[in-house]
Amino acid sequence: MPTPENAVLRVGDGRGFVVERRFGRGTDRIIIAAAHCLPVCRHLRAPVGAATPHPARYLKEATYQDLLGPLGAKPTVWAHCLFVDPVADIAVLCQPDNQELCDEAEAYDALIESMQPLRLLARQQWASRLSLPASSRSKRQHPAGDPRACSRSMAIGSK
Repeated sequence: MPTPENAVLRVGDGRGFVVERRFGRGTDRIIIAAAHCLPVCRHLRAPVGAATPHPARYLKEATYQDLLGPLGAKPTVWAHCLFVDPVADIAVLCQPDNQELCDEAEAYDALIESMQPLRLLARQQWASRLSLPASSRSKRQHPAGDPRACSRSMAIGSK
């Protein structure tokens, strides 16, 4: 049976989690992480992907080298930044360009496919909680409950 810990991976010096998104007729897996886990541009003091917020940015401006890896391992997998908001401290990462960076894209796919993605809640439901040390707690918590209770945890959909 899949557990929430199977979706957590290393992102830089922090952690992120894998989710599956639907678009059109297909799906793919992306990573949601805190923006402060991304390498910082020293000139702007913001994540590198935020340094050039236009859609015509160069591939190297939004691709992070050696950013991802399994928990407890050195990050060796590259990722592309789809979205970063340094104020809200959130980043969304995906597969690197599979045309110019095909080896890196294959490494990303191998890492992500070995993980169980989380199911995002589209409406209010009961949720379990995954704390930062990657240990699942059996407590059930309503999303509309006390926001302080979730301040250092991620809400994970329950079946």
